[in-house]
Amino acid sequence: MKKLFFVSAGLSLLIFLGSCHSSQKKEQSNNTDTTLVKMNMKVSDTLAAKVNTFLNAYYQLKDAFVKSDSTAADEAANNLLQNANAISLTELQSDTARYNKANESLKSLNGEIAGLLGEKTLLEKRREFEMISDITYDLITSTGLKGQKVYRDFCPMFNDGNGAYWLSSIQRINNPYYGDEMLGCGEIKETMQF
Repeated sequence: MKKLFFVSAGLSLLIFLGSCHSSQKKEQSNNTDTTLVKMNMKVSDTLAAKVNTFLNAYYQLKDAFVKSDSTAADEAANNLLQNANAISLTELQSDTARYNKANESLKSLNGEIAGLLGEKTLLEKRREFEMISDITYDLITSTGLKGQKVYRDFCPMFNDGNGAYWLSSIQRINNPYYGDEMLGCGEIKETMQF
């Protein structure tokens, strides 16, 4: 019985590692083979600057998770919250759909960032980061940016194999969900040119 357990555990580990290894190969071969989406939306310089500052704060949070640094993640999350609260959506009010999506994103971000700050373990914080990443994607695709290229990356292994997305300003994969354990695991799913 013990022998069967160890054989099963060993096979599961090989499948797990093989899956990520194949994702790394795919990431290397598909880095420039992504879907480029041109985001042509009207946005003022003021709103674009606020959203850009927010996005840079998001990247700091992502980088803290890449380094597996829980303290830096908390500091970056506080900075992200401040920058989210500094975004004014007044100019979007004439476009109800954009305004509603962006406004809902900002409200959700406040809750998720507070949730991240309340978590004790790095894994729990990373689970909150997954939600923050999805909401940040919704926010930037509804508000818009100017002169920015944003990569939407995907890790197939996180969240019990369900996968998770994150955003990056660079084409190289730096996985925030596993840090050094599987730094290059993932692939670019979308490239957005604002």
